[in-house]
Amino acid sequence: MGSPQGRSPRPVRLFRVLDYDANAGVEAPGGAKYVPPQGSGRLDNPEAYEILYTCRQAAGAIAERFRRGPYLHRWHANMLRPPIYAPSSARALVTYDLPGSARICDLDDGKALADRAIRPSRVVSVDYSVTQAWALSIHGEGRWSGIGWWSRMDSRWANVAVWNVAELIVLDIEPLRLDLPALVEAAGVLDIEIT
Repeated sequence: MGSPQGRSPRPVRLFRVLDYDANAGVEAPGGAKYVPPQGSGRLDNPEAYEILYTCRQAAGAIAERFRRGPYLHRWHANMLRPPIYAPSSARALVTYDLPGSARICDLDDGKALADRAIRPSRVVSVDYSVTQAWALSIHGEGRWSGIGWWSRMDSRWANVAVWNVAELIVLDIEPLRLDLPALVEAAGVLDIEIT
């Protein structure tokens, strides 16, 4: 897709929830561009690259972070407290822009799947050896800044894993609150009670 009349392509807005530490460097633990240890994630291949998981929707980023463990059915103030290992941090929603020149391999596009012989069911497979294999292959094409795919939580949300974290521009870091509209939206979509 080209840009009309020489205009620069629009940046891609992305979101992520993390334990943010205002005193940390941007790429240090607690920083907005910190890449956690890799190896067990859906698209991880640490021998070839590092990857930062984000979402195109703020509500999707919140759902991806909290829809597990003790937060399956009810969200409450305790989930917003900093973890014991990082007491000076704050649970926060980070907003990024990825420049419009960045290219995302969109696996929600049938042609992208067909070109790589990837079945839709293999995109959100819980067998990470399968997803890591196609991620490594796409990375090897050498023309993408990251990969996009639909969330297993709700297909209206689009996850994006970014290889070149340096390209991300941090726009905002907002502490999470139970009344944050994106958190309320995520809870509503997932039918989770907020108390």
